[in-house]
Amino acid sequence: MSDSILKEKMNNAIIEIFGLSDIKTNMEGILNDLLNIIKNSMDIPAAFICLYNHFTKSLSMFSKVGLDTTGLETSCYPKTGCSCTGAVTGKCSGAYYNTTVSFEDIQREFLNGGRFTSSGTEEEMCLIHVPLLSDNTVAGILHLVVPKKHKKLYLDHSHLLVQLSNGIEAKIKTKKLEDELQKYADNLEQIVKMRTDQLREKDAQLVQAGKLAMLGEMAAGIAHEINQPLGAISLIVEGIQKAKSIGKLTDSLLDEKLESIHQQIERINKIVKHLRVFGRSTPGTADITDINKPLNDVFELIGRQLENHNIVVEFELEDNLLVSADSNRLEQVFLNIISNARDALDEQENSLLQLKKMVPVPKWVQEWEKKIKIRSYRLSNKVIVEIEDTAYGIPKHILDRLFEPFFTTKEVGKGTGLGLYISYGIVRDYGGEIKVNSKPGTGSVFSVILPSASGAP
Repeated sequence: MSDSILKEKMNNAIIEIFGLSDIKTNMEGILNDLLNIIKNSMDIPAAFICLYNHFTKSLSMFSKVGLDTTGLETSCYPKTGCSCTGAVTGKCSGAYYNTTVSFEDIQREFLNGGRFTSSGTEEEMCLIHVPLLSDNTVAGILHLVVPKKHKKLYLDHSHLLVQLSNGIEAKIKTKKLEDELQKYADNLEQIVKMRTDQLREKDAQLVQAGKLAMLGEMAAGIAHEINQPLGAISLIVEGIQKAKSIGKLTDSLLDEKLESIHQQIERINKIVKHLRVFGRSTPGTADITDINKPLNDVFELIGRQLENHNIVVEFELEDNLLVSADSNRLEQVFLNIISNARDALDEQENSLLQLKKMVPVPKWVQEWEKKIKIRSYRLSNKVIVEIEDTAYGIPKHILDRLFEPFFTTKEVGKGTGLGLYISYGIVRDYGGEIKVNSKPGTGSVFSVILPSASGAP
């Protein structure tokens, strides 16, 4: 083989190595591909690679092509001076210590009879050791089994052998980086999942805390809801006792009074049952529900309370407004907004007390009415609920912070500042949004907008 032919073969091997596409496989598979490129391009009988293990501080055979593995498993500890225990004699240490290309003849007893057959003739072989350098540190050694008669040719082109090793080390480094990135990605995915689960749990706890806080704020109103049927029962019982005392308690009258008591008990049961349903922790699942159901359920809790506050409630509800959401959670949204409207109307009423003492009373004060209008309708592929009040309105500096957590304008002990923040999160979870249109002096409109679940119009 001539000098020019060897040079061409080595250059071809270098080009193929640097041009090898990055295939997602393990390290051994990549090195095997690289060694096959060297073996086939340079037309040599065999090649193998030893990599340095920083943990064991040893060089060990990692990948090989073209060799019968019997007696060829190598392992050495170059930093302690221990020689190889396999096919080679330890002369590759020169490649390790001097970081230069070195060589040695192959001893026959290590190669299954000691000869390679090429074109029908027996040839003596030698090993060329090429260091694989990473940041000026030996990361491994490339071993080439070549005919002994061509040894000088190879050594004369040691700079090309170094380029071969550079290409191999570049692929090794790329694979290590890929493995590290994949490991980081896997860990990151686990961390993100864990953090997401934690946030979901915290969010569920926050929603539940908001419910309980709201029930606490409504305690007086709920007590009134229950006291009314209890008072009615008490009056009915007194009527029965009085009728009996004067001898006018007939069977038909008793049946009528008992039926009235039963109705009042059913009313109490309905309130208590609804409180239990509302107060339970919900998983945040989405079911197909009519938007009007959670709206009507709100008034099971605070309908009588709004009457006692002299608030007129007007409804304009379209039928069959289906959304994909949990009815219990939507009820919490509407309850938050309507309760805030109630408080705003009470505050507006108190602020008008002085104006009502004027003579004459301003016309707009006389005509002002505590009112909440509730509309539900479908617009294109959206279902919209509007809750409008006739209070003074929300100033711009408060409007900008309305959905911030723990922001409240109420007195200490009368608000947590979580109601609208939680409501916003619930609606967002179902792919919707809450919008507020408010001008001082004209009232406020809260719009809850959700995707329709009943298909395109």
